Amino acid sequence: MNRENHKMKIFRSLLILLSMVGVIWGGYWFYNWFINPKNMPLEHIVLQAPFQHVKKNVLDQHITPYVNKNFVTMDAEHLQHELRDLPWVKKIQLRRVWPNTLVVTVVEQQALGKWRSKGALNPDGEIFKAEAESIPADLPEFIGPPDMAKSMVTHYHQFQTLLAKEKLKIIAVKVNPRHAWEIQLEGGTVIKLGQSQHQDRLALVVKAWPSLTKNGTKTLHSVDARYTNGIAVN
Repeated sequence: MNRENHKMKIFRSLLILLSMVGVIWGGYWFYNWFINPKNMPLEHIVLQAPFQHVKKNVLDQHITPYVNKNFVTMDAEHLQHELRDLPWVKKIQLRRVWPNTLVVTVVEQQALGKWRSKGALNPDGEIFKAEAESIPADLPEFIGPPDMAKSMVTHYHQFQTLLAKEKLKIIAVKVNPRHAWEIQLEGGTVIKLGQSQHQDRLALVVKAWPSLTKNGTKTLHSVDARYTNGIAVN
């Protein structure tokens, strides 16, 4: 009796061992089948984008190498970073649609102005990549320290609101390494505002503008508003 019980225990152990081997082998086989691109290839790409600045053929160049790779194991994160680094791209969203489709959604940047001839600036004060020739020529130029970009956008709107009273338009905002501000108007006039009290100083210039131009002066070369109680005109 004991011998038969012993045989049964051995049989059960072998059965369990064979079952475990079967599960491991089956899992290994299924894993290799699952990751094989021939069995689950990425076959379709759906592009959702305005295609105003980011061109379809440029996106295709980066996405095409991923076609026919495994739908599940393709490196979507790497592709997302690759596309995010393209000029004019603000946001990239990738979404897998079972069983073989990848949906790529592109959000493009909106340019408020040019940034130091090396890119562009969006309305949130974020600097982004953009080829110089792709930026509209009538946008203002911002030149200054990168960490002041957001402040420059805020001041730009404030300055332009003041200048609109005299129908004047800013074409450049500049901040030097010492944080001294100046703006250039359409027509060439440079207004120097210094390091502080920018709003008050510009308001003084706007108030005096009719007097400064009443004699038919077409263009003022520069207006220096850095004085305590007045301005200097050249």
